[in-house]
Amino acid sequence: MTIGSIITSRRKFLIGAGITAASLSVGFYVGVSNFPILPSTRSPASTDGRFWLHMTKDGEVVLISPVHDLGQGTPSSLTQIIAEELNLSPEDIRLVMPDSSQIPYMRFTTGSHGMSDHALPTARAAAFMRETLRQKAADKFAVTTLLVSDALGGFLINGTSIPYAELITSDEDLTLPEEMTDVPLYTFDPQREKRVVGQTARDRLDRAIVTGAALYVDDVWLPDMLHGRVVQAPYPDACIRSTNIKDVEKFEGVVRVVFDKSDAFLGVVAKTPRLLDLAMNALQVVWEDHDPLDNDALQRLVDVDAFLAKGRLEHQIEKADIAPDPDWTIDHRLDLPPLHHAQQEMRTAVAHFKREQGTDALHLWVGTQDAFVHRRKAARDLGWPEEQIIIHPMRTGGAFGGRALYDVGREALLLALQVGAPVRVQWTREDEFRADRVRPPSSHRLRIRADRQGEIQDWWQATVSGHFLLTEIMAPEWALDLARMAIADFGATRSIYPPYLAINRRVEFQDVELPIHVGQMRSLGATPNITIMETALDRLALKLDIDPIALRLLNLGAKNQRLKNCLERLREMMIATPADQGEVRGIACGIYHDKSFVACAFDVASRDDGPIEVKSAFCVMDVGLIINPDRVKAQVEGCLMMAIGQVLFEKANVANGVFKSKSLTDYQVPTFRHVPDMHIELINSQSIAPAGAGEAPLIAAVPALTNAVSRLKKMRVARLPIDAILRPHRSENT
Repeated sequence: MTIGSIITSRRKFLIGAGITAASLSVGFYVGVSNFPILPSTRSPASTDGRFWLHMTKDGEVVLISPVHDLGQGTPSSLTQIIAEELNLSPEDIRLVMPDSSQIPYMRFTTGSHGMSDHALPTARAAAFMRETLRQKAADKFAVTTLLVSDALGGFLINGTSIPYAELITSDEDLTLPEEMTDVPLYTFDPQREKRVVGQTARDRLDRAIVTGAALYVDDVWLPDMLHGRVVQAPYPDACIRSTNIKDVEKFEGVVRVVFDKSDAFLGVVAKTPRLLDLAMNALQVVWEDHDPLDNDALQRLVDVDAFLAKGRLEHQIEKADIAPDPDWTIDHRLDLPPLHHAQQEMRTAVAHFKREQGTDALHLWVGTQDAFVHRRKAARDLGWPEEQIIIHPMRTGGAFGGRALYDVGREALLLALQVGAPVRVQWTREDEFRADRVRPPSSHRLRIRADRQGEIQDWWQATVSGHFLLTEIMAPEWALDLARMAIADFGATRSIYPPYLAINRRVEFQDVELPIHVGQMRSLGATPNITIMETALDRLALKLDIDPIALRLLNLGAKNQRLKNCLERLREMMIATPADQGEVRGIACGIYHDKSFVACAFDVASRDDGPIEVKSAFCVMDVGLIINPDRVKAQVEGCLMMAIGQVLFEKANVANGVFKSKSLTDYQVPTFRHVPDMHIELINSQSIAPAGAGEAPLIAAVPALTNAVSRLKKMRVARLPIDAILRPHRSENT
């Protein structure tokens, strides 16, 4: 039976499953509409904290987290803000990780928006709650609010302690109104000595993790649950030529084989995970012929020089006319490969159709960065109102931009719809590599003309890249074609504007549709774009024999003082911790989203012709007010480790048009043996709202390590990873 016939006959199935015909509205035609369902990118309004925060009639403060938990600790940090405003301990606040029925909206969660978008609305809501309770206390004791002073867990009036619970006079919870007047925000007061904000606090979900609570989808087990898996298409628009489903249908424990050739959908449902594995191992799929490209052919598709030879690139970011004079101080090219996400947890979803209080509902447990896009797309697939779809966004074991698609959730939904029982779908590690939406390859060229003192005169930067955001995450193919003609991929152009001054600047960009799965990755195009800038700056410093930090400070200009502060502090750290004999140091810096400022350095060494050893890493970062320094440092540490992988050995290998890696044994990632000594300093700008910290360190870490290796090996790095340069004939699978 095809997926099309599954949906067409869903009325018969759902009635048989106890789901009423009355609930099946015009349904299917809405469901198959190609009208784009966009990611949930609307940032919360400053008063949206009223949806997240309330106080129960017993005086308990409850935060319904507006942020998905990807392991970055943002929900716990929001409890610190509430605790600061209400004079509580974070442990006094009950943290609820909601499903989609418990909160009106959740923004698509990324490392650069978690705290930056939610800190201020959370603080405003908590501060307004505090002042509302202060007024209640004043009214109760017939005094002015000036005589009601703050105390832990409540107020003091004439020496008498008044807990918050005593001020809740109704049988209903204390909620906040739509209109909230401005009140003092303790969190953002630079003169206030903070009790909770700026202090290290444990993750509020730590206990749940170590006691085995159901935080991950893998922890969800339902009565009579079946197990399913779907064959992953190895390349975009892949078509199945033939398959042996008749043989697999006869396997012990196989409940159903679901095949829709037109949609290239082939799934198996079995009674146990073991029986499912046996069936999937026996399943043979022959795909239609496609472009048998390899990494070299893929890189040629984004060859910046080939595009420049045809004239100006499609998108002129800055348009200064600069003659193609061969007399450049630096002419630098850098090619970057596709990269796998290689997250620790394999994606999983559980779908369960049920009837609740006379209403039909779908419950979908999934590790996702965007619960509400899942709800909208599931509602479209079923032709149901969104309120009948309950998404349970579970904690993820790594995301890095790879958990935004409606993929495994859709698979679980369709299989559960077909068999009339709860179905759990879990990808294998091979699935994760085969269907990964990799960071696209890119090719960059930067030409700089500078005077002898290092002051930049002309800057000509050109970039060609595959797509980051103008992909299936945004729209169906027909809409993407229109969007790509109209605008540049705004993920690929992230941080493409150079922070350095120049008399003339020309920045141009071209995005290219590629015949492989591509998508977003941590920091989007910011890391590639800043890497070409910072590696070219380092070559300029070497050629002119100028200190690399001094060169950057010379050219940054007055408006980038926060980045200058990071560089100056980095220099102080490096003076205090000099490199050991035989070690070479490289530095870089960058700005992410115009709000996060970072400078990094690495010390590297190599014995004879042995492997490169990363000895030390330094990072200085200014992301505004620091809520929980320990959590921010953990993000920095993760980015430093990702940089080691990206610079030294990571590359998504392609052969015959498909990704070759099948497991972590043939896609090397950094491990504990690669961990260097780390020196991390956070500049706490207390009067500035928090900015994103989860992606920013990577943009400077990758070029800093690249520069260190370049100086160590006394060579110009023209492509990454370094291992591909030092050992060009080495097997790609080693």
